Amino acid sequence: PLTDTDGNPVIHGVTAVWRAGEQEQTPPEGFESSGSETVLGVEVTRAKPVTRTITSANIDRLRVTFGVQSLVETTSKGDRNPSSVRLLIQLQ
Repeated sequence: PLTDTDGNPVIHGVTAVWRAGEQEQTPPEGFESSGSETVLGVEVTRAKPVTRTITSANIDRLRVTFGVQSLVETTSKGDRNPSSVRLLIQLQ
């Protein structure tokens, strides 16, 4: 909890703002806009590219977050070589 039973702050320097999550609500003060996140949870490889289509007319920004397990490739002999990731995002 951010406050004790008397309403006094337990953690100083933190402000909590309640939003009910309605579609047309304004963003909290100090934020330009609101957003939502969709977790895909899929493995992307050169052999298995991933395509996703977003059709909402309300989108004006897109943030893509991805992670890699390692940027080192291990050969069958046990040698470890640097690896890389190439990412292509197309907006149409």
